Amino acid sequence: MGAAGLSGTAILYSEMLKSVARSRRYRYAEVVQIGMENEKMQREMENFGIDFYKGHRVYRRNL
Repeated sequence: MGAAGLSGTAILYSEMLKSVARSRRYRYAEVVQIGMENEKMQREMENFGIDFYKGHRVYRRNL
């Protein structure tokens, strides 16, 4: 995928990854609050090698 095919979110995370990698202070980072229904963002993150080990869902119930 060329740079023209990247979404703004993917570019943002790419730049964040570069910053963290340069710092050498961190070994791991946690990406939180990506909803299970947000398949596009999950795909983008998986393309960067993010391994999801938990999911976030929102349930609604009328009271």
